[in-house]
Amino acid sequence: MSTNGESDRERDENRAAIPPEWRARQPRSVDAVVLVPAWRREWAARVLSEHCRSVHFADDLDELLSSTAEIAVLSKKLLWAAPEERWVETMRRWREEPDPLWVIVDAPDSARERYPLAGVDIAVGAEISETELSARIAALLRRARIERDRNPLTGLPGNHGLREYLCAKLVRDETITLVMADLDDFKAYNDRRGHLAGDAAIMLLADAMTEAAGAVGGVVTHLGGDDFCAIATPEAAEELVRAVEAGYARRLPALAGGHGPGVTVVQMTVAPEELEALEQVFERLAKLRLERRRRAGRG
Repeated sequence: MSTNGESDRERDENRAAIPPEWRARQPRSVDAVVLVPAWRREWAARVLSEHCRSVHFADDLDELLSSTAEIAVLSKKLLWAAPEERWVETMRRWREEPDPLWVIVDAPDSARERYPLAGVDIAVGAEISETELSARIAALLRRARIERDRNPLTGLPGNHGLREYLCAKLVRDETITLVMADLDDFKAYNDRRGHLAGDAAIMLLADAMTEAAGAVGGVVTHLGGDDFCAIATPEAAEELVRAVEAGYARRLPALAGGHGPGVTVVQMTVAPEELEALEQVFERLAKLRLERRRRAGRG
């Protein structure tokens, strides 16, 4: 049964309205492929099982290179034992291809600093502990997730950045306010003026959001399209809303023709006790999004 006067139909509609890019991804959603000596396999499995959905042990370098896993763990000794053309190909991939994330184990002290220069993400010696390697892999995955989460147009963090920052604040028992902004009738504007003009309008809003949030110590995330969300303290929320509206209006003359779509900004406060029901927070945010679009006559 629904509460707070919300019907089951409305609740289902709000849940369905959550854009796919706002949804949580499952933990341990990466796979690993490993080529290490047999006596190292159990050790590698213990370390990687904390972070990976699956761990596959390759029998040779060809099998490792043909894998689509997101993490490749390779023993330095087995790399150099392979035919020359195979380790040359491996080193080419380190330099030129973004995936997978490479972890070299059993690297000697003399070469450890050179591996990152060649494109390896982590290079460690035989003496490293499971705890330390696990921590370094966790940090590597987090950095990779943040970079992949960044919007290619604005460079701002996306859905995962919002979730991580939101969780960090709520875990510290801080009440925060989400300030969400998007452009009015953006699709029509984008269709009419073209994608370059649409991208320019999105960048104006990104700049206005970043400037306004920075002035009050907040952070900005870009959830996709023309949807932005800033996180700030409740005390700063009203100031942030006004600053976003004013900052965007001030920048509008820079668009071709001197005018563009308007902007709508709403806010929602989230308390620490809502951490356990984070999806409901996103449902509420989706509801605000729907209501805003309805008020603007966009659906």
